[in-house]
Amino acid sequence: MVRSPMWHWLAMASLIGLGACSSPMPRYVTPLPQSAVTAPAPAQPRAVVASGIAPAPIPNVAPAPAPVVVAPTPEVVSVAAVSPAVAARFPEPAITFATPAFEPGRTAFTRNDELRAILHGLVHAGDGSTRGTAIDVLPLGNSQRGAPLEALAFTRQADAAPAAAASASAPPSAPARRPAVLIVAGQHGDEPAGAEALVVVAQQLAAGRFDRVLDQVDVFLLPRANPDGAALGQRAAADGSDINRDHLLLATPEAQAEAQLERDIAPIVVLDLHEYAVDSALYVAKFGAVQRFDALLQYATTGNLHPFVTKAA
Repeated sequence: MVRSPMWHWLAMASLIGLGACSSPMPRYVTPLPQSAVTAPAPAQPRAVVASGIAPAPIPNVAPAPAPVVVAPTPEVVSVAAVSPAVAARFPEPAITFATPAFEPGRTAFTRNDELRAILHGLVHAGDGSTRGTAIDVLPLGNSQRGAPLEALAFTRQADAAPAAAASASAPPSAPARRPAVLIVAGQHGDEPAGAEALVVVAQQLAAGRFDRVLDQVDVFLLPRANPDGAALGQRAAADGSDINRDHLLLATPEAQAEAQLERDIAPIVVLDLHEYAVDSALYVAKFGAVQRFDALLQYATTGNLHPFVTKAA
């Protein structure tokens, strides 16, 4: 069985904290391109928020490289064996999650096709049963091997009255906006726990468990930013690039898709889920032991970051 419940609770705790401390701020969302979506074609996504603001193109971005032609390879997603000592340190969780990876007897993580089916199965138009929350799949393009890159959006229409009262000088055409939070997982293909956690987060957000978070912020989930790496069981993308080191040059289609998503939704916070080796050679060699903590929250070191984010982390 897959052991990744800690990421689920970390992501949930982060959402709760963001919902408690967030305040209204400008936001815009523009329709994302749909030309690159492959079959099965998703349902036509509902417009998240109508906007009269056209996002500026990403400056100095190199053209997307030609797709890497790779022979079909079976997905390598099986779980590596662990020593009895490590297994004892991380016992089976006492809670069951309704994801493919946690099915009885399952020894593999959720595959790309299974993940896509889950995301599309949660699409919702946003009627009264979810307190007005619309759930949409946002097509972001394709990976180097042609796998769809998709995000899941939980959004609500903003109340225009407070914004109008707060800024009498705002142009009449300016749409009301809500703050957005983005959670990304799976930039490294051999770190699957984040994607498993976001499956559960998506299911519980759709079920209304965290409506008080959605009362204050829109939530966007990118559960598998590197589907090729996940299918191949490797850290890098199909061409060997580390996507998590490509957020400046944007040489890979995966990094370009993530960058465009962030430009379109203008998130106030981005959470990026990763994994580390529990029994890494460094700790074993240096201390003769494994790390004690189950999860780490590393604060961002961006120069213009608001001080509150560092203090909260």
